[in-house]
Amino acid sequence: MKTSPFTSITIYSILFCCPAAFAGSPVIPPPLEKIIAHVSVENSGDQARLDTVLHLVVDELDLKTQAEVRELVVYHGDRPLPTQPLDADGNGEVETVATMVDLEGGERLSLKVVIDESVAAARPWPRRTQAELSRKIGGAWEEGGYVGGDFVNVASLTFDGQLPYPNDFMRYEGPGWESDKVGYRLYLDHRNGMDVFGKLVPAMVLQNVGTKEFGSYHEPAVWGMDILKVGSSLGMGGFGAWSEGEAYRVSETDRTRCSVLSNGPLLSQIMLEYEGWKSPEGETDLKTILSIEAGSYLTKATLMLERALPMMVAGIPKHPDVQWLRGETDMGNERWTYLAAYGPQSLFGDHLGLVVFVRGDNFGGFAEDKHNQLIRLKINNGRASYQFGAVWESSTEEAASLAGFNRWIESALNRLEHEPEIIIPTIDYP
Repeated sequence: MKTSPFTSITIYSILFCCPAAFAGSPVIPPPLEKIIAHVSVENSGDQARLDTVLHLVVDELDLKTQAEVRELVVYHGDRPLPTQPLDADGNGEVETVATMVDLEGGERLSLKVVIDESVAAARPWPRRTQAELSRKIGGAWEEGGYVGGDFVNVASLTFDGQLPYPNDFMRYEGPGWESDKVGYRLYLDHRNGMDVFGKLVPAMVLQNVGTKEFGSYHEPAVWGMDILKVGSSLGMGGFGAWSEGEAYRVSETDRTRCSVLSNGPLLSQIMLEYEGWKSPEGETDLKTILSIEAGSYLTKATLMLERALPMMVAGIPKHPDVQWLRGETDMGNERWTYLAAYGPQSLFGDHLGLVVFVRGDNFGGFAEDKHNQLIRLKINNGRASYQFGAVWESSTEEAASLAGFNRWIESALNRLEHEPEIIIPTIDYP
């Protein structure tokens, strides 16, 4: 194993350490006449939950207008908590409001939901997630790729079929999303694989990735680097169809649209819409939403099929000298299982832990093909969801040993299986 080149910048990482959910929030008593709901949140598990993102359903708050929804702030006592309105499906309306708390095991908190125009406008909270889509403009397509032009961030991009590869049209070959822990990207071409950016600092970094020559992110930098060899696999948590013992990527479509659905301090989302996907099990439309939350290594993937296929899969690339770990196979619909890989599989040669989590109602068994170890995904009412994550030895001690990685998996499972209970007992709209 190589010696890490990142030891010398440990102080840099400490200087940017992220605050706890309550830390740094100013003491600002809420306007009492604009309290619209009292919310009770309880941690049913015995494990402390730092950086827990809660989702309050707007329909349960009995608000009059979308403008009021966007002015909501959640308070704990006299402290406004980080709050983010979310349009979960891209229809232009806010369906949920996210906030963040820290919960001890078994703890119950009382929160207030307030219409607070001044705090909502200022949003004085650190950015802990980001999503972006950066393409070139001002150049031209020529044989071999896109020539000239400058990169600009856009809210969405639509094109027929797939982008050619390689092309130098996207800043790092597709959309990217990150938390203060880790970053990911998706190849927006026929490969449709997902890759990992290992991070050494909690600050947001994607805006600076790929701004130099193409592929420069494969070399160590102050912020981190691309750390995964994807090759012909689905990539880290990549999705595809399962047919006759093989995983098939989303490689042939009539039209593809990629959008930044959310880009906020607590949660960021990328939406991918594939029209006319020609899978070996038939043609269908596929919509995928990829979400990441502050303080988390995990991305949640939700797959929605216009015509359900018999089985989808999520994968982890096969690499040499890797130990494969698997969770239970008979755990009922409510509990979770996992597929994981640990070993010296980063592009730098140090240890990297990769994992895919799936709940029992979407679990269709383990499988493998030439390039991937896989979890098969059962489709329920045209949908399937799962979560995936990567932890890197150069970034966290949890990836420095197999025992540490196993402890991290068990902690993540505990969080997945003990979501906090949210109760809105009273509505006090004036």
